[in-house]
Amino acid sequence: MKKALILGLGLALALLLSGCGMVLSMIGGGGGESFIHGENVTLSGKLLNWPGGTGTIYNVHSEPQELGQTNPMTGPVQDDGSFTLTLTYPPSWNALDTLDDCGGAIKISDPTVQVTEFMAQVKDQNGTPIGSAEERNTNTPGPEKGAKLMMYIFAEGDVSYRGTCTQGDATVTADVSLKQGWNAVILEITDVTTSDGFLVASKIKQYVATSESGFNWYFDAW
Repeated sequence: MKKALILGLGLALALLLSGCGMVLSMIGGGGGESFIHGENVTLSGKLLNWPGGTGTIYNVHSEPQELGQTNPMTGPVQDDGSFTLTLTYPPSWNALDTLDDCGGAIKISDPTVQVTEFMAQVKDQNGTPIGSAEERNTNTPGPEKGAKLMMYIFAEGDVSYRGTCTQGDATVTADVSLKQGWNAVILEITDVTTSDGFLVASKIKQYVATSESGFNWYFDAW
């Protein structure tokens, strides 16, 4: 089985790191205890930029018609954009995998532990996918210095990973400890640069989220 790249998890992170590419991250630096933890965690909020009407928010890794799941993670979206969704213990889906050590640069405490992340998309009342949803500190989904993205990461067991890894234009420093179950972590862009005419993240850190202060949920239409 191919390992999940530490710098290769999540469509939402692709937007933050490159604005248009598939450069992703699940490593960073920091400490503290996650403000959420457990095998069943309920998320609730209000999607800013929501166009109105009812819909459904769901985890793209738990689409039952695609992966044969029996307990998909979905929740209703109300006319005003408010929603509730429960992150459950993941079934055996193909997005759950072990971490890559970035060529030995990242020290993983237990390389056998598998992880996955919550990636939210939204369907309208007719069941048509219309966009994605992210919890972040800025209305801008692209790379921006100081931009932070809240990530919800599931680990099948306790695992930590530390070190510095470079992928493309980005250098990421890792110092993260995940507990078994769902964890909240923050990806923060600390510097940006220009590459081939595009603004990209050049320095990134990620750390355990001890609170949701300063974050909002945003709907990004396709």
